[in-house]
Amino acid sequence: EPSVHLVDLGTSQSQTALAILTSGMTRKDPDWIAFDMLNSILGGGFSGRLFQNLREQHAFTYGAYSAMDGRKAAGMWSASANVRRIATDSAATEILVEMDRLVNEPVKTEELDMHKQYASGRFLLSLENPGTMASRVQNIDLYDLPKDYYRTYVSKVMAVTPAELQRVAR
Repeated sequence: EPSVHLVDLGTSQSQTALAILTSGMTRKDPDWIAFDMLNSILGGGFSGRLFQNLREQHAFTYGAYSAMDGRKAAGMWSASANVRRIATDSAATEILVEMDRLVNEPVKTEELDMHKQYASGRFLLSLENPGTMASRVQNIDLYDLPKDYYRTYVSKVMAVTPAELQRVAR
């Protein structure tokens, strides 16, 4: 059941956040990579839709982001921004507008391709870090992932389609 919690801290800014428990979406789920791409499109920094909407279009904030945290049995997805206090309700509404766009409008191929290239490049660069590699080996066991999960990661990212994103968003 959705709920809204407002806490007045008497400051000039508010933390506007939306969180969703993703009990049906775990790292082992075949749709996890598409979900990760959705997260990037929605809140992936300067190129994310939240950043473009809340900062560039409406000037509510310096930045707006989303994040996903996949666990073994469940996870959480969240979107957040520190906004001018007077824009709290408007910012929350715009977050919902952007989420609704992902459900109702296919992502343009050019936008998806940009996020695919970024995710693939970030992954390949991360292979140079031994700590990251050790963490990935641990993740295979921890999350019961296929042994070739990271070997096939980039090809799976590149195979994500706009139709798949819309299906996962729904």
